[in-house]
Amino acid sequence: LIVLVGETTFASDWVRREVELAAENGATIIPIWQPDVKRDEHTPQVVNDRQDIRAQRETAEAYETAISKLLHRLGYATY
Repeated sequence: LIVLVGETTFASDWVRREVELAAENGATIIPIWQPDVKRDEHTPQVVNDRQDIRAQRETAEAYETAISKLLHRLGYATY
């Protein structure tokens, strides 16, 4: 499960339930955080326990780097 995390992502009951179901079923969970978004009381522990990918800025280059990290984590060769 790839979770794109913005400021209100975990305020959604549906998103939290999807994360819980993924964890219960042993899925790989990879959170990708937007710049400046912080973990808070709504962030599920299962997400806090994972290595995350964070876009460092709101630029095409920063998101390209995040996508490259995601592909690498999924086992694809990246440049």
